Amino acid sequence: IFDDVVDIFSAGEHIASHRKKPGNMQYSTDKEHVPAKHQDLATKWDQGRIESWAQSIGAATYELIRQMFHAHQVEAQAYNSALGVLSLSKKYSRSLLEQACQDVLDSHMVPSVRKVHDTIKDLATRTTATATGGAQSPTSSAASTRPVTRPAPPAQASHVRGKAAFEFSEL
Repeated sequence: IFDDVVDIFSAGEHIASHRKKPGNMQYSTDKEHVPAKHQDLATKWDQGRIESWAQSIGAATYELIRQMFHAHQVEAQAYNSALGVLSLSKKYSRSLLEQACQDVLDSHMVPSVRKVHDTIKDLATRTTATATGGAQSPTSSAASTRPVTRPAPPAQASHVRGKAAFEFSEL
C-alpha cells in the first residue's frame, strides 16, 4: 500500500490497483473488479423491492431509503442499511417508523440505521409517556439530545493511575 493506491497481487502477479478514499470506513469498489458471480446478485432483494417496501410504509421512509441507495456507488452496499431501517417496522409501528424517517430527513442528517433507531426510540418513549398519562417535563425531550456526562472515578480508585504514571524521567 503506497500513498493513495492499493496494489493487489496474486501469486506474485500484479492483478489490480485501487485508489483509496480519503476518509476512514468508506467503500471504494471498482465495478470492473467485482467478480462475475457477484455482479448480478440473484438474491431475493434488490433496490426496486426494497424501495417498494419503503414506499408501502410512507413517503418519508421511501425518501430516506432512496438517499441511502444514492450515497453508494454499488447498489448492494446499501442493502444492509436499508433493510436495517425497514426491519424496524417489525418492532415498532409503521407510523412510528415513518415519523422517525421524517424527523431524520428534517434534521438534514446523513441517514443511517442508528439515527433512525435512536429517533424511533425517542418517539416511542414520548408516545408511551403520553399514552400512560405521564406528564413530560419541558426538559425531557431536550435531555435526550444532550451528551451523557459520566461522573469522574474517585481519585483513589485502584484502576486510576493519574498523570504521574505517564511522565518520563531522564535515565
